[in-house]
Amino acid sequence: MAEPERIEVLLRDLVGYDRETEWIEFKVDNDKPSDIGEYLSALSNAARMADQPFGYLCFGVENATHRIVGTTTRLDEARVGGEPLEPWLARLLEPRVDFTLQSGEIDGNKVFVVTVAAARGSPTAFSGVEYLRIGPHNKKLKAYPEREAKLWGRLRGATFEGSTAEDCLDDEGVLSRLDVGGFFELVGQSIPDRAYMFDRLEKERVIRRSQGRWEITNMGAVLFAKDLRQFAHLVRKAVRVIQYRGKGRVETVAEQEGRKGYALGYSGLIAYIMDRLGTGEVIEQGLRRSGAPYPEILVREIVANAIIHQDFEISGAGPMIELFDDRIEITNPGVPIISPLRFIDHPPRSRNEQLASFMRRVSICEERGSGIDKAVTALEGRIMPPLRFVQEEDFFKVVIQSARPFRDLEADDRIAACYQHCCLRHAENSAMTNKTLRERFGIEEKNYSMVSRVITDAKAAGLVKDADPENRSRRDARYVPFYA
Repeated sequence: MAEPERIEVLLRDLVGYDRETEWIEFKVDNDKPSDIGEYLSALSNAARMADQPFGYLCFGVENATHRIVGTTTRLDEARVGGEPLEPWLARLLEPRVDFTLQSGEIDGNKVFVVTVAAARGSPTAFSGVEYLRIGPHNKKLKAYPEREAKLWGRLRGATFEGSTAEDCLDDEGVLSRLDVGGFFELVGQSIPDRAYMFDRLEKERVIRRSQGRWEITNMGAVLFAKDLRQFAHLVRKAVRVIQYRGKGRVETVAEQEGRKGYALGYSGLIAYIMDRLGTGEVIEQGLRRSGAPYPEILVREIVANAIIHQDFEISGAGPMIELFDDRIEITNPGVPIISPLRFIDHPPRSRNEQLASFMRRVSICEERGSGIDKAVTALEGRIMPPLRFVQEEDFFKVVIQSARPFRDLEADDRIAACYQHCCLRHAENSAMTNKTLRERFGIEEKNYSMVSRVITDAKAAGLVKDADPENRSRRDARYVPFYA
């Protein structure tokens, strides 16, 4: 469906609603920027209260009669102190909320529709104030504590995956945006007839029916989009891969940004990364051979985790993979919901469980709880440094370091390697010993005292402890993580 036709279908649907609908507002003319900002806050919150994916502010429609009469307001030309209206509104709406401004003509009448996403995470505020629709009026949310409590209850039940990425679509609109063939290939099924096709997509929560038309969910879009650029609020969620020359970010060698949905593009993404890494001489299980500098399973798992566990509420940022001569840095928006110290031996939790579940079903990531274990096992098999975890206020980074001998490891890396090895042994219902840690570092038995020092430092850091505190033989001592 062409964009002008889509706007007409949308607006004609909206004018058919009852005049008391609080998530739709009709105006003929109003170009006061602050009023528009308050409406977007109120409509976003009202949409969440009504369990609607969007709120709508429509210009060119009489409020009393819902007749489409046209407008003299020109939102696409409006400016506030020299700044275009859209970025001005985006800057003052908190937390960042997706909205789009569309214009068109219906029966020769100019119309504008501003579509704002339902509040997610916390109430949507404009210029620091949260608004809500009370009948035909915008009111400050704080003045209505009962409604505020109800809104927070709805917000706690809202998820990114279940929210709407695109609405008001016919069958062809869905097929033009989603790679349906790719979906059925991933689930191991030939493409069925159209009726079953749409029924299956609906059952998988990729699409859903609304007002006789289709909506594409955020989960459906991020996994199966033919091109993420077709979904305005998901463009920045594409995975970026940047390769640098040397150990810093001064000179970029190559840069690639994904366009396909994650499920469709994942295999190609991993192949691209491994190709950029090249090959060389590696040591694995004590043998020298030619191969990639990093085990593919290690790269696959850490990249999959970055995609699955990102915080989609942080707009304007997506997963990023940076390749350096001596390391790979994999960054995703948001911070983990469990401590990095428990990654290896903790029941898995994800803020995006529907997305994670599907990625597991089609073998893009490992089964529950085994992925990081396999990644660390592969890392130890190459006698590589431990994973580094970097947690900041609004992003999380995993650093995979290239292989280097024990003598070149920093003290913190030696301790981290000891702790990760201890966690891995504990997850296997075993315990770490001086011998197992020596093998992990590739150190000969005569140098066992070097490893004893690392274990002592890890104990001092509160990361490992004696499995049997009564044992007096250090050489035969067994160790478990602090949480065991």
